[in-house]
Amino acid sequence: MSNTESHILSLIYSALFLFILWTITSIYQRNRQFSKIPSLGSSSWLISYYTAVKFLLNSSDGIKVGYTQFKDHVFRIPELTRWTLVVTGKLVPELERIGSKTVSLPLAIHELLRVDYTLGSTATTNPYHIPLVSRLTRWHVTNASDAITRIVCRSGNRVLVGLPLCRNDEFLKLSTEFGEEVFKTAILLNAVPSFLRPLAFRCLSSIPSAVDKVVAHLSPIIEERKFNRQEHGSKYDGAPNDFLCWLMDNATGEDATNIALARRILVLNFASLHTTALALTHALYHAAAHPDYAAALRTEVDSIVESHGWSRTALANMHRLDSFLRESMRYTGLGSLSMNRVALQPFQFSDGTKVPKGAYLMVSGMAAHLDPENYSDPSTFDPWRFISNEGKGSTTLTELSPTFLPFGLGAHACPGRHFAACEMKTALAYIVQNYDLKFEGGARPKDKWFGIHCLPDPKAKVMFRKRQM
Repeated sequence: MSNTESHILSLIYSALFLFILWTITSIYQRNRQFSKIPSLGSSSWLISYYTAVKFLLNSSDGIKVGYTQFKDHVFRIPELTRWTLVVTGKLVPELERIGSKTVSLPLAIHELLRVDYTLGSTATTNPYHIPLVSRLTRWHVTNASDAITRIVCRSGNRVLVGLPLCRNDEFLKLSTEFGEEVFKTAILLNAVPSFLRPLAFRCLSSIPSAVDKVVAHLSPIIEERKFNRQEHGSKYDGAPNDFLCWLMDNATGEDATNIALARRILVLNFASLHTTALALTHALYHAAAHPDYAAALRTEVDSIVESHGWSRTALANMHRLDSFLRESMRYTGLGSLSMNRVALQPFQFSDGTKVPKGAYLMVSGMAAHLDPENYSDPSTFDPWRFISNEGKGSTTLTELSPTFLPFGLGAHACPGRHFAACEMKTALAYIVQNYDLKFEGGARPKDKWFGIHCLPDPKAKVMFRKRQM
């Protein structure tokens, strides 16, 4: 064996030794740190990995067991790379009241998605885009999940970047696939030690290539707008009014470069596209499985549109539609846990649970949605659950509550929830008014679970035909 080969083998063995040492040290410190907090399943570091794999394949049943056993307290669940502390019941509002100097949402997102690699670190260190979001709000067989994703992507980008880019097939494909790549890259980076992440990112992630392609689409538009502003002022005749314009108005320094603006558009697409598309697909599946529900929604939409046209006033008066979507998000939701936080310093809950610095916390959202103390007959899908006796909405789709958590709670609740609600209501109202729909096989296919995420069956076929008058 040559000296070069021996040197390479020594480096490989050294790297392997450091990786094993890092893994054992991390596991030991992690187990010791949370030893006084009850765990779901065994707290043994070896057996807990078996529980983590089970949790990855279906978290719903495990969270229900933990919620029932430890309600109004905190318990921990093993994941492949960490323990997550799950906050339940009466402690949920308490978690939200804890100040941002003690627990951090941005850091939780940073750790979950490895933002410095996937979305760009300024997405969390300088989130100037967040305040801007509050300005918004014959039978044919098709793959409904894909169709809804395309609809949400196109309609969302109509607001984000405007015409004609929002109709560019390549740009829409890039926007859709970017979100999927962020999740894949985050899973990969969370599985390797921090010192290997730069190398793993460069070798295995397609995010840099995707960013370059989006920059190529957006740069000519940004340059044209900059030129027109210099020549005619910011309020020139025919000036576009979309989110990209708002970003250009508010971005400073490095954030005002073409690549930074393009990244910010990708961040917004990532944050809004897949969650809205999944929630709308769940609702569409409920409507396709129950033609009587779709007929009742159609009657309401016909009446309201006849009186108010297609307007914000019309959407606000579609109380059955609002209740239907809220019930869909309560009953199906997007996953078993929500409201990610990381402890910036040690603190204690009112039940005596001591949370160490660095702990990763989430809230048992779906278990709260299915708790009979919060909802009557919670295991039944009741589309008109949120309709009052007067026929109006008792609560709206975007109203926040410790017992309804798809949008989070408190100061860090989803800032784009009103826009997402507007998108979902408009799309579903148009579909039920203009099309008859049903499942190809009659019944709704079972949802798919991956980790904490609840996905409507991506292969389900929904049948559409033009409305029969």
